[in-house]
Amino acid sequence: MKCCTKCNTEKPYEMFTKEKSTKDGFSRWCRSCKKEHKDNWYQSNAESEREKAKERHVENYDKNKERIKKRVIEWQRNNKEKYAAKSKRSYEKNKLSLFAYQALARAARRKAVPKWIDEEIKKQIQDFYIEARLKTRDSGIKYEVDHIIPLVNNEVCGLHVPWNLRVITQFENRSKRNIFKE
Repeated sequence: MKCCTKCNTEKPYEMFTKEKSTKDGFSRWCRSCKKEHKDNWYQSNAESEREKAKERHVENYDKNKERIKKRVIEWQRNNKEKYAAKSKRSYEKNKLSLFAYQALARAARRKAVPKWIDEEIKKQIQDFYIEARLKTRDSGIKYEVDHIIPLVNNEVCGLHVPWNLRVITQFENRSKRNIFKE
């Protein structure tokens, strides 16, 4: 039997973890006291611990980037059916936001995305593309996201921002082309 120095109760040795640094080879605190202490400490330090874990992950990835990439490619080759199913599930789950991401990339290539754009504005832009997809699905008429001031025009060029977007039918959008009407 051994006495826990935290709860001052005598418990059998099985209730203590092994520790080489002590004389008898067992920790000073019992397992339940240790767990309680650990849980309390983690609750008060959770944010900093998450940040440290992220940093360790980034460091580990940077050190082993090539090895990780090779392992992923090898897994994809050996598990083609699983990889295809996983890709399809991912596409189905994210297809509404995928179109917004592709549009953002196209606009960025045209230098129509301001540098000050943040995650909240990207979410607002994404909502337009989701609305267009949902309207298309529900009505059967194709809807698209239109830039009120076109991104490419001889007189004026607009930006890829929420206040320059609207959802209109594909026919209206294609008829308008890149012409700007005040």
